[in-house]
Amino acid sequence: MARLLKGIGTNTITSGSLGSGVTGGGGLLDVPQTFTVFDAWRLHTSMSSGATPVVNWEREDHIDTNAGADYTMPGQLHIEGISETSSNSGIFTFPSTGKYLLWMQTILVNTTSQWAYLRPDISFDSGSTWRFLGKPYGSTNDGGSQYVCTMYNMFINISDISTQRMRFSSQNESTFTIFGDTRGTGTGFKIGKIGDYVA
Repeated sequence: MARLLKGIGTNTITSGSLGSGVTGGGGLLDVPQTFTVFDAWRLHTSMSSGATPVVNWEREDHIDTNAGADYTMPGQLHIEGISETSSNSGIFTFPSTGKYLLWMQTILVNTTSQWAYLRPDISFDSGSTWRFLGKPYGSTNDGGSQYVCTMYNMFINISDISTQRMRFSSQNESTFTIFGDTRGTGTGFKIGKIGDYVA
């Protein structure tokens, strides 16, 4: 996949069969068929104030179906996943170098015109300093309880698993809640390794 991403804009597909029209590689055989690392985490408790780092994470493990029984997630949801440095630390490490794709979803609830965000941060020095990777804000208008879903995704290039870390930070105004639930994913993230590290 690293080659596929690197080749965008340079490789060409001409008329004829795909195999003979793709230059610079072996066509679709160069694309990995599965993730080598994949993990899914969710906020298990709602937050009504900002936090750095956000700590109330749990792995997605089951969903309350509201039909008298829980649905257990398939084992494939967790494949050599990322790990918290310690229990409930909110600081995540990576199992191997490479290019990762991060998907985020945040559910926001409020009663007045306010704003909030949940953002990913990265450290290159074992957590001494942090840089934010984006700020997916959400806001609503006045009047009643309102729900907003923000979506965000990005590539993260991990070159050194001994020093690079990831965390999440949140900020919200006084009447805004970032929704979490242990029975099903409202706010959460998924991360998958899609290729080798690219310098």
